[in-house]
Parts: sequence; structure tokens; C-alpha cells
Amino acid sequence: MQKNAVLTVDEKNIRGKTVVYQRVKDQYLNMYIIPILERNWSYKDAVTDEIVISWRSYEATGGWLSRLIGFPEGSPPYTFNGSCLAKDGFDFDFKNRDIHIKDEE
Repeated sequence: MQKNAVLTVDEKNIRGKTVVYQRVKDQYLNMYIIPILERNWSYKDAVTDEIVISWRSYEATGGWLSRLIGFPEGSPPYTFNGSCLAKDGFDFDFKNRDIHIKDEE
């Protein structure tokens, strides 16, 4: 998961652009023993529709033991941190890069 939770930015073409949040459907990854939700975040250039900023995050909830015992469904795993985020994803500095965010189309 961690290798996929990276921030990708087209640094040379992004400065001064207007971007639009590109809604991507969240998905559950079913190939693991615990439920893992993959969230994709991306922004596209308002003119070219090219994805210029993107990152993924992962959220895990308790596995089969938590569900068997009856802990609340939203509880995190007990053996590790239940989330994996891109290092600077949610802290990306749009303003410092002169990037303008346009409301969804």
C-alpha cells in the first residue's frame, strides 16, 4: 500500500493553472484479510482535462476477529495504524504554486 500512496504532481506544467477536482469512486480492495478502502484524489487541468495532481490513500478497519467479537465496525485494526496517506497529499500547497481550484463542472 505504502508504495502506491504517493503524491504525483506535474510540477513543470502546473504553476499558474486552474484545476478541477476529478471525482473518482472509492473502492474496497477485496484481496486482503482485512477490509481496505482505497481513495483516489486527483485534479485535472481545467483547459486540457489532463490529470496534473493525484494521490491515493488507504484506510483499513478491523478484520475478522474484530467483527467476530462484535467491536464496532468502524474500529481500526489493533496491530497497526489503519491508514496510509501520501506524504504531502492533504497538505499540498496549491496557493504557493499559484494553482487555482475551480468548482466541479
